[in-house]
Amino acid sequence: MAKRIDYDAMLALRSEGLTASQIAERLGCSEDSVHRATRKFGLERRSSGKRPKLSPAQIHRLWVELVPTQEIADRAGISIGTMYAYAKSMHLPKRPKVERKQRSAVDPSPEEIERLKAVLKERHIQERMREDVTNTQSKVSKWRNNICSPRGVA
Repeated sequence: MAKRIDYDAMLALRSEGLTASQIAERLGCSEDSVHRATRKFGLERRSSGKRPKLSPAQIHRLWVELVPTQEIADRAGISIGTMYAYAKSMHLPKRPKVERKQRSAVDPSPEEIERLKAVLKERHIQERMREDVTNTQSKVSKWRNNICSPRGVA
């Protein structure tokens, strides 16, 4: 027959912050028995996930001060995904989106356009010269060698 749990002891150990497996070990019962007892008393099951090193008040303060989310997560010792989930569970206010650099509203001059064209053309030529062309043949040389035929010719 299964051992009955001392519910008062279980609640006291749980209030000390012990996990279900630690409580079960101390009381000499199964972990499932501890989980059933927590449901019986209407207590929430604790997540086995990683807890932030910062208090909720510290996280809230950093969040409101618009410290970057990645920095808050690093300080708390959690991942950025966990930080967003934690922020959602804490009902933290939405933060304003960071404005990105906007393109200039002024159109470039014709001289600027020509200069950019020349730069891009030179970059393209340099990239093509770096390509390995030892294994390629042009379409014309393939036609000449009867490897393939031009379009429209059967």
